[in-house]
Amino acid sequence: MRWYKTAGLTVSVGDYRPPQIARNISDIGYMIQSKLYTMLEQLPPDQLEAWKKSKPYELFTIDGLDVDNEQGIMNFYCNNIPQPLLGKMIAAIKYYAKEISATVDGPVAQETFRETAEKRKQEGRQGSEWAGVQDLNQIRVMRFNAKIVPSEAEFAPEVDLATMNAMFIFREVLNYPSEMLDAGGFRLDARELLMKIGMARNNFQMQARIDEENDQRAQREVQEPGKARIIEQKFDVAG
Repeated sequence: MRWYKTAGLTVSVGDYRPPQIARNISDIGYMIQSKLYTMLEQLPPDQLEAWKKSKPYELFTIDGLDVDNEQGIMNFYCNNIPQPLLGKMIAAIKYYAKEISATVDGPVAQETFRETAEKRKQEGRQGSEWAGVQDLNQIRVMRFNAKIVPSEAEFAPEVDLATMNAMFIFREVLNYPSEMLDAGGFRLDARELLMKIGMARNNFQMQARIDEENDQRAQREVQEPGKARIIEQKFDVAG
């Protein structure tokens, strides 16, 4: 088992290899995009260099920021990809989608550099980054409908924690060394982790019972008129 530290902390099963099945549209983009990059390597060197000079930041990705959605629009930034490879890549997008338990239909829309520039001009943006584009009628992006197909595949669980919560849980509750959270990553033995969780659970249950008993003892110490006062010593985990 291992965890990685960024702004927060993710606990995952270290040696686990998840099935190659998309769980959201962000996965669809990532998994298919890797296949498309491999296909681009088939271009002759001069065409590949021409594509690299103006290649987009991303090749096949979601339209928007809702990465956890199970359906949505995918953008295929296809400028400077020559035929017949472009046609093969469109077919590959649909083919590889089936392999990862998804469907991708389309293209359902497309947009040229000219259309994008005009749209941005209407929004008050100049779109000057395309000043050097020779053919404004070239297709800049194709859009596809994408959807996750329900699958019975099982994934190992992951737990995402805020850094402060992780520090409290691993240091204070589970008694791991304090320096473990200072590194970029840390491997945990799963059996040791389960043992520590069991011990912590028992301690919490014991403490809860102690608190309950002490509350009852405090109530019994309240002296009522005409009755003897009972004094009981409080107890703790050590006692």
